[in-house]
Amino acid sequence: MTSRVPARWIAFGVITLATALNYLDRQLLAALAPAIRGEFELSNAQYGLLISAFSLAYALGSPAAGLLIDRIGLNLGITLSVVLWSMAAMATGLVGTFPALVAVRAWLGLAESGGIPASGKANAIYLPPRERALGAALNQVGLSLGAAGAPLMAAFLAPAYGWRAAFLLAGALGFLWIPLWLATARAIPPGSQTTAAPQPVRDLLSDTRLWGLAAANVLAMVLFSLWSNWTTLFLVSEHGLSQADANRRFAWIPPVSANLGGLAGGWAAHRLIRGAETQSARLRVCLWSALALLVTAAVPFLPKAGWATLAIALSFFFTTAMSVNIYAMPLDLFGATRAAFAVAVLTFAFGIMQTAVSPAIGGLIDRYGFAPVCLAGSVAPLAAYAVLRSTTAGVKIRRAREADLKAIARIQSASPEAAQWEPRAYLAYDCRVAVTARGVAGFVVLRRTAEQEYEVLNLAVDPAERRRGIGSALMRSVLRERSGEFFLEVRESNREAQQLYRKLGFREAGRRPGYYSDPDETAIVMRFQSC
Repeated sequence: MTSRVPARWIAFGVITLATALNYLDRQLLAALAPAIRGEFELSNAQYGLLISAFSLAYALGSPAAGLLIDRIGLNLGITLSVVLWSMAAMATGLVGTFPALVAVRAWLGLAESGGIPASGKANAIYLPPRERALGAALNQVGLSLGAAGAPLMAAFLAPAYGWRAAFLLAGALGFLWIPLWLATARAIPPGSQTTAAPQPVRDLLSDTRLWGLAAANVLAMVLFSLWSNWTTLFLVSEHGLSQADANRRFAWIPPVSANLGGLAGGWAAHRLIRGAETQSARLRVCLWSALALLVTAAVPFLPKAGWATLAIALSFFFTTAMSVNIYAMPLDLFGATRAAFAVAVLTFAFGIMQTAVSPAIGGLIDRYGFAPVCLAGSVAPLAAYAVLRSTTAGVKIRRAREADLKAIARIQSASPEAAQWEPRAYLAYDCRVAVTARGVAGFVVLRRTAEQEYEVLNLAVDPAERRRGIGSALMRSVLRERSGEFFLEVRESNREAQQLYRKLGFREAGRRPGYYSDPDETAIVMRFQSC
């Protein structure tokens, strides 16, 4: 009898537990903020500096953590990260001065910078492309479980044992997770590894799509930062609740709603991808979420704590629905080999944003209350969508149509190194075109030759549109959707095309002398294996 839950999802579920512990450790500060502020006599602005200490270290550590995990592998990378952040969490419960508290929060941020990149890596190597939005949603469940667990742990431990006990327990849980993961990783190895060579980091850093994702993440996650760090303080200061009452009755509800939002965002994208390109499906979910997030502006004006909590919960719901799709986009665009680093750039951007805005949020709240903060946060996701639309959707890959044949013929004629077929014949196969603001910029043709065996019949890009990643995007669009062997022929003299194919993971499988004519030339046969 086979299990109803695929093994890959069990493995990813254990990774999600690490994400939950990651957020439990960091969110305890927000849940215990009134008690910590009272003991250390902190203003809201000083509390914001504590958030900034964590966030700056988190941001600066993220790119290095992503590169390290891509290099040493998921198992060693996530284990090292959990050990270090669990030690930092326990150290938080032992400090006696404000400078020491700042230092251990920075330590925690540096250690936790590997958590989300490791989850992104696991998503890329355990799950196929169609399931990655759901993987990001499950990871969001982990985030929200940790965020919901923090106020509950604070509510039940702090009154009896003091606020320090919560940090000591949270750190101990991390050390219990490590043997669970190591046993799981041995039992369930990744099933979707790729043989593709890693994209050079310098190429990734020069790709405007990556920085568009980073900028959009900054704007979209302002509300995530707000509700992650200020919900308990909002309920205490604006509605007169005690810390324990706020945590026990209300503060755990928005993170639970965030769970549902992450699942809804992943499910919506999963459904839309059935009839649309991956990127356009994710963008549509982001737009719906951004429009819904305008409700955030009403939060400070609601008269009862229950109604305010409901509005915060809705805000958190749509923030995470948008977030899971933003965090799935780097996996679609850049593949598994650079998954940890690409996701780390997004976490870096989030950390820098939180470093900058947290003291500003505290200062605004001290002077004007929560109204201006919620108003600014309500419109930021729309700006995030605009950035995504203008950067990541610059090249759209879709199936070729009858109306595209003239453009395909023009591009083929301008590319003498490409095969010169009758363009209409391509429509009988999987023919896709890349469309930019200027029109059709390139095409690829794939033919199925046997069960799990395919041949790339042709690839060509308009000479005026080359060196913009269009050829890579076209090839990845057909490679990422199938498992099996892919073959192609390329002229021996076409060094540029050979370099592109090698970057994508193709390797030379043989040679065919005299295969090409006009002029006569050897064909290099290249092969790619996708699991």
